Amino acid sequence: MLKKVAAAVAVMASIAGTSAHANQANWTVSGVITTAPCVLTIQGTGDAAFGTLARQTVMSWTKEINPLRHSSMDAGLIKSVPLDVTCTSPGKFALFVADNMASTVAGPIGETISFGMGTTSGPTPVNLGRYVVRYNTVQIKATSAAIAAAPGKILIVPGQATVGMTGWSAAAGNEAKYLPVGKSIGFGLLPAATTPDALANVSAKLEIGIEPLVSVITDMSSNITLTGSATVTLITL
Repeated sequence: MLKKVAAAVAVMASIAGTSAHANQANWTVSGVITTAPCVLTIQGTGDAAFGTLARQTVMSWTKEINPLRHSSMDAGLIKSVPLDVTCTSPGKFALFVADNMASTVAGPIGETISFGMGTTSGPTPVNLGRYVVRYNTVQIKATSAAIAAAPGKILIVPGQATVGMTGWSAAAGNEAKYLPVGKSIGFGLLPAATTPDALANVSAKLEIGIEPLVSVITDMSSNITLTGSATVTLITL
């Protein structure tokens, strides 16, 4: 073995001695070490644009009670916002949803799925009603190569989740179908999951429906502008 090594060195020395090129070369080391290996994307503009709706059209929608309001979702009018979380390697994360117009909600008392969509104009503004955000075709992948499938369980916890947080519970009732406000949402691979699992991808088509109060639509004397706004935060666990 020692002889082979010595021969190799001699050949290399001979080549270097007869070369007319520089006897130095460089390499570089690059890359990124990130604290957030997952990226949240809302595709498109993120705008659930309902356009211009005639008053008569809204008045023809199915009515919900307590409080009395028209429902675009019941009338089949919804707007979709595709959401995606992709990780460079499987990681645990949660989504926290905050309503930027929470003070303008006018909807069923005690429900956690109501988002505000603004007020009427004028000297005495009135809350317009609410909108809701429904899950549709939620798909998760444990690894980038895995086949996407529905989550075994949707988990929630009040407030913004933190690393090692306990108290996760299965989303139930309306919170299993609609995004809750002010809570963190995680996803389990299996129905027995008690905390969010490490995932490579979550994708969902969020369906938004508006519910203006019947009294607001009945009494309107000028155009009403919807100004709903919410923020989704990706939390690494």
